[in-house]
Amino acid sequence: MTNKKEDIIYYCDNCEDKTKFILLYTYSFDSLEEHKTEHTFSKCKSCSRPAIFTRIVNRTGFTTDYFQLYPGSDRLLRFDLPRIVDESYNEAVRCERARIWTACVVMVGRTLEAICIEHFPQTKTIHKGLQEMFHKGHISQELLDWSNELRFLRNIGAHATKEKIKKADANESLDFLQVILEIIYHLRPKFEGRKNNKSTKNSSNEK
Repeated sequence: MTNKKEDIIYYCDNCEDKTKFILLYTYSFDSLEEHKTEHTFSKCKSCSRPAIFTRIVNRTGFTTDYFQLYPGSDRLLRFDLPRIVDESYNEAVRCERARIWTACVVMVGRTLEAICIEHFPQTKTIHKGLQEMFHKGHISQELLDWSNELRFLRNIGAHATKEKIKKADANESLDFLQVILEIIYHLRPKFEGRKNNKSTKNSSNEK
């Protein structure tokens, strides 16, 4: 357990603005051999609304950004992401909470780019990275189509055009991104692990 004082900068739904949350108490525990998880109880400095935040602290010194557990968020992922992907995803979520729709879709695009780089470090563009992932079997045709749509919205947000990014665009972009992340980093590894366990059991039974 720890009981240290620091302020957390986060978006307050009640104040509808980014504000400081005063740390009241932090509880930490070992969640994995190389990680510990912190849960922090705090209150908004402006309106005194309570909030609970969580973050993961790696024993190498790397610390993830705070994520709000209470009031609840549908954007909290219950599985681990590579650091390069996690940072961009959390930034996209913060933009959505702050209602900065253009920045949100841009960060969704950056998350896609991070996924491509994580798989193929030499990736130069999101388009080429997605094509490479598709050809190597890392994503399906459907996921490729979804990713390309997110890439299209990202391009609108990243360049000065007459088209405007709306709330629905940002919300749906994050909806699709969450599914893509879950399939790539949670469901697929889980399925591969199940297949490997089944193969091992069958091999043992044949002996």
